[in-house]
Amino acid sequence: MPALSGKTVAWVTRKRLLGKDIFSELENNGEIESRKAVAERMLAFLRQLAEKHNGQSVIVISHADPIFYLRHKLKHPEKPLPSRIGILSLLRYPKIGQAVRIVLNENLELVDETKIN
Repeated sequence: MPALSGKTVAWVTRKRLLGKDIFSELENNGEIESRKAVAERMLAFLRQLAEKHNGQSVIVISHADPIFYLRHKLKHPEKPLPSRIGILSLLRYPKIGQAVRIVLNENLELVDETKIN
């Protein structure tokens, strides 16, 4: 992420401890992909999978933020996405290496979600 080039984890952590949402600042400046764009990209990918693999089980691997935004949009299509700083404290945020089984109906609506560990 060029916008954070040269910045250390300590710098990001210090900003967060001061209550600064640097990711939203970068998003608002157009320096990083917006949360909405990530969610829309993930939903479009899901639609492509559904067309190609209708009725089949598919494994998708991604980073935690895109998975979190996708799950949020599936569960709450009308609600705005949480800020990037807020998601880190949510209980539903994926843990490192965590697998989640998501079952969708033919309309790509969430039917079931189970953590697999």
